[in-house]
Amino acid sequence: MNTDRPCGCKSFRTCKICEAEFGLEPEEDWGKQLKSQNREFYEYSIENGSCFKVENPKKTLNFPGIKIIFDFVSPEEENSLIAGLDELPWDASQSGRRKQNFGPRANFKKRKAKNGPFKGFPACTKFIQDRFNSEPLLESYRTVEQCSIEYRPETGAAIEPHIDDCWIWGERIVQLNLLSPSFLTCTPHTGGRGKYNLADVETYPKIVKDDEVVFNPFKDKVSEAAFEFPGSDFIENCAVKIPL
Repeated sequence: MNTDRPCGCKSFRTCKICEAEFGLEPEEDWGKQLKSQNREFYEYSIENGSCFKVENPKKTLNFPGIKIIFDFVSPEEENSLIAGLDELPWDASQSGRRKQNFGPRANFKKRKAKNGPFKGFPACTKFIQDRFNSEPLLESYRTVEQCSIEYRPETGAAIEPHIDDCWIWGERIVQLNLLSPSFLTCTPHTGGRGKYNLADVETYPKIVKDDEVVFNPFKDKVSEAAFEFPGSDFIENCAVKIPL
């Protein structure tokens, strides 16, 4: 069914609501797809930052660039934040999600952005942005876009594998997980640099190394050439699970 539906799904994306209403075939579970590809599965340890093979924990993978911060908000702040966001409109989205978008409209192909109807970020989220400066890795982080995304099991909510465009968002993407545990699964990109402005990655300032700030482009006037950054181990047929 290549149409827009009341649940928010478009094209060939589905959720449990439209699958039941229109008798649509459920999308194949991505986890099952990965297993059928005979990948090596690794899991990121939030305790020590290591990345170990699920079937053989002694085998590790160099997977830099991830920082997990525990208890960034308190339970009381979490409840207040959710209540504040629920006072604002939610939009139905694809694959069983609901979302709220705050920020300029970006055209990635033309590399242009405009404010459109954007008038600012919700007041209930200001304390989060203010708190970024208390974390060295997020010092001087500038929020360009802010999204609230709701995933509910009863709708089969999920997000499809994708690459965040590398033009406007910059070298740091921050995610705040609320209400329940979740995880991200990462796989290597092997399709070249012709999409998603991937070539821009080479222009990013070198900000972190081994979870420590070594260069802040908004404060430091240090040549980036003074630092050497080890790359990740590239295993084409692997998948890395990051618990949040």
